[in-house]
Amino acid sequence: MTGKLLIVNSYHPNARYVPMGSFGICDYLEQRGHQAKIFNGALYPPNEQVGRLEQEIRSFQPGAIGLIMQWKEYTDSAIRLSRDLKKLFPQLSIIAGGMTAGYFAQTLLRRYPSIDGVIRGDAEEPLHLLLGGHDWPAIPNLLFSSGDDLQAGEGVYRTDCATLEGMSFAGLDQMIDSQRYLEAIEPVLGFPVFIGRGCIHNCQCCGGSHKAFTEHSGRQRPVFRSTTAVLRDLKRLAGRTGTIYIGFENSPRYLEKLFRLVADDPELSGALALNYGAWGLPGRRLLELYSRAFRFGGRPRPILEISPETAIDIHRPLVRDPALYFSNQQLRDTLDSTREIFGSDLRVELYYSRYHHTHESRDVLEEELAGIHDLHDHLQRRGYDNMVLTNYHLATDVGSHNWDRLMDADGTDGLDTLLRGLGRMGFPAPGRPPMDNLCLYAPPSLDRQTLETHDRLVSWLELLRKQRPSCYFIAARLLGFTTLVDCVRSVIEKRRQSGWGEEVTLVGLSHLLRGLALEVEDEVHRVPAAHQTLVRDLAQLHAGHLDTLAGPPAPEDGGLTTRPLIEEQKLLVTGWDLAAEGFLQRLEQEDHLPPAEPTLNIYCGRRIVSFPRRMEPGFRLFDGSRTVAQVLQEAGADGTLDAAELRDLLIFITRHHATFTC
Repeated sequence: MTGKLLIVNSYHPNARYVPMGSFGICDYLEQRGHQAKIFNGALYPPNEQVGRLEQEIRSFQPGAIGLIMQWKEYTDSAIRLSRDLKKLFPQLSIIAGGMTAGYFAQTLLRRYPSIDGVIRGDAEEPLHLLLGGHDWPAIPNLLFSSGDDLQAGEGVYRTDCATLEGMSFAGLDQMIDSQRYLEAIEPVLGFPVFIGRGCIHNCQCCGGSHKAFTEHSGRQRPVFRSTTAVLRDLKRLAGRTGTIYIGFENSPRYLEKLFRLVADDPELSGALALNYGAWGLPGRRLLELYSRAFRFGGRPRPILEISPETAIDIHRPLVRDPALYFSNQQLRDTLDSTREIFGSDLRVELYYSRYHHTHESRDVLEEELAGIHDLHDHLQRRGYDNMVLTNYHLATDVGSHNWDRLMDADGTDGLDTLLRGLGRMGFPAPGRPPMDNLCLYAPPSLDRQTLETHDRLVSWLELLRKQRPSCYFIAARLLGFTTLVDCVRSVIEKRRQSGWGEEVTLVGLSHLLRGLALEVEDEVHRVPAAHQTLVRDLAQLHAGHLDTLAGPPAPEDGGLTTRPLIEEQKLLVTGWDLAAEGFLQRLEQEDHLPPAEPTLNIYCGRRIVSFPRRMEPGFRLFDGSRTVAQVLQEAGADGTLDAAELRDLLIFITRHHATFTC
């Protein structure tokens, strides 16, 4: 007896992927005479998902629905979809599967009648037996409702290497609207290549760790496909897509062999761009093979993902599996190697996260943050513009060690906690920036106020780095990142006490910088007097510029016959020439501060233009009572400016007339 299975992925606003194993299941079933398709609801607007799926079910007439509940982020939408489907097709069996379904199997079945069964662990053979008409009690890995109780099918099924060897995970035609799927995922990371299942490592945060696989899937050891089988899939994919992703690294030697075979294969070498998610720190030999085997030089650049997770060396083996340990210096050496091998043709993304169980105090959080910013500064100084750092909220994966820490305080299996967290995504607590991940766990030693302040600290520093890079880098070089972090946090705390609740915007950044200008003078930070003055000038300079950007644009009229007025708030005198590039260069080359050079700064649209302080009287003649020509004549007559400076002034006025109001 043969049957039909429709594997269904529910809608998610920020993700389009289906688990790699879905394609393998379809292939496994088709080899045994069944028909199988994949419907990916995440490809369509949420208001179209159910309608499209209903049409597909009526057309395909499946004997069962395989409801994907792999990643925790889909849990609530998958449950809602099961209810919608059960109303439309009450006789259709809905079988949930995936890591999250396996972990919450009993609770899902007891609470949601719309889910008829859950497959815990590998699903290939259980689905084959189910479609073949076998009685459910005889199907391994299947848990289902039986009256008022739950019943487990007999036996345990584990996919082995020999089975994986005969399967393909590249059958794109098995997905409905496969071209739409490729168009959705290629700009992200590309099509994931299936190498194996399971893990030998035990990183604290990972829901795919050895410990987690044991709990949600009953898998004690990983299984691999041969490189020959993977190459077959790569050749199938090369005809449909140009971008793939590999993120399976139980054995670096396996990857070296695979990359070498790709490089030596005339059909594959350079045919695909690979985005590579490294679990550990890739060695030089692997990087060189990576450069030989895959396509580089196009846009967007292929991505190498490296996850230090923490900037504190001694914490890394406590956060990640000790077997994957590398030091901060080893990381910097590897980044140098990637630059040497790939130039700017490879984008390197470094992932740091908060909050770990090692973050037991505010001081540790700020040590971490300072270390991240210090590495960013190091890369910037070396010109590594293809390397980016993120400091994101650490997702609390179901079944991970961090999940267990959360459940110790929760006292349940955690499904309600998960669903509440999903409901809050995008709706942050008051005073706290939104989470960029489903971060449910934080060390109990960190109270809510500490977490709120630190979230704002991370966001403000990132905005400062992106929007005022010269201010950020000069201040960091003068203060050091530890002191800069400490000062900005102090400003946030003091302004919160005074009722400051601004969003993380440019207007708020102006206020933050004015607070920083005062904060550096607080003796608690022990900033040298010269550095205090310089950072104060720098912060005030950029705060003033942000204020002018927030105001209405000035009229574009800078002709010689107008009577321009340079507004007072668009002029600022500083004790140093703070032109970013030159000042940073001097800080790099000299062991001491450059000499003071009083400078007149003028806010001009999105630019800050600087002149020698002695030119200030000439600019102040633009008081609205004189034309440009009259000002130039008067300034030249009394010797305020010489002929060359008059010319420069005229050029400035005619090119940057938006600085003036009339």
